[in-house]
Amino acid sequence: MTESYERAAVMAMLPGANQERDLSWFDFGDPRGLSSDGKLLLIGEVGEGGGSHYTTYLRPTDGSPAIRLGEGNAGALTDDGKYALSRVIGNPSKMYLLPAQGAPRELFRDGLLGSQWMFREDLDECAGRGQSSFG
Repeated sequence: MTESYERAAVMAMLPGANQERDLSWFDFGDPRGLSSDGKLLLIGEVGEGGGSHYTTYLRPTDGSPAIRLGEGNAGALTDDGKYALSRVIGNPSKMYLLPAQGAPRELFRDGLLGSQWMFREDLDECAGRGQSSFG
């Protein structure tokens, strides 16, 4: 009997560095955004380490421990790294705004089942690409 185990590494080449740094947190990290100053990386943990509904983390690129923002698959990070979007697995109509500090806020998505999300200039707008759940 053979057992196989997959792992996805999150690697980054930071300004001024002469080699890549491993910024993986658990077993299957999916990098989803980087703050404009390059100091914070948004990671969706989609393997066993993220649990059945996945988990969104904010990882400082200096290698210090990741900050758990909340449940769900990471979607986008604001330029300043203060907020992230997260989509709940199993309920695609639910999306959350996750602050680096504070309580999450549920966002209204009006039937759009998006797979890729990004913030616009500020928190008043975010854009997504996906399909409509309307007939």
